[in-house]
Amino acid sequence: TCQENGDESNDEIFYPGVAYNVTILSDEQRTPVNTFVDTFVKAVYGSDTLKNVFDISETSAQQFTRFVYGHFIDLLKSVNAKDPEPIADFGTRPMGQNFDVFTLKEMLRVYSNTVSSYALSEGALTQDNAKDLAMRYVDIMEKQAKKNVKQGDPTSKYPAIGDGILEFFKSVSTVDVDKVWKIAIYFGSEWLLTAAETSRPTG
Repeated sequence: TCQENGDESNDEIFYPGVAYNVTILSDEQRTPVNTFVDTFVKAVYGSDTLKNVFDISETSAQQFTRFVYGHFIDLLKSVNAKDPEPIADFGTRPMGQNFDVFTLKEMLRVYSNTVSSYALSEGALTQDNAKDLAMRYVDIMEKQAKKNVKQGDPTSKYPAIGDGILEFFKSVSTVDVDKVWKIAIYFGSEWLLTAAETSRPTG
């Protein structure tokens, strides 16, 4: 709280926790991302295991959002982030605010675009390896699904999804606080774009 008669312009609330650049990719630059997404989505639809793990429509958006928030917090603590809550909130706020449930299509959109955009930004995704990298993600998710999912418990899909995406991120580059900020920005932006483009209001 600023002191009376103090200069409120010095309040630290005006300073953002992170500053970042936004680059809009050309169609050519997006080609590796599109190839990755197409390969991953086709593989999911061809796998009963993966279709099942990404179909969390039996649970509420709020339930999954709380899980993802906690997963972000755990990850941030593991990399010694001093103030993890704003980062976790940034990455997850567009989820519960804009959806009642998450459909399979929405989950696949966010979970394929987030990881491919991150891999591209890290220099790990190229047109030459896009299909192979997508299949690595498929293999990781199948392994996590078999490890975590329990029949009759739809929330058991949550750790399969969370641990799977984190394993993929770590396979692309070393994860530190700055990288988690980047992941949160990509992840939150994808949910916000999905909400804007589907125009499916909450009840």
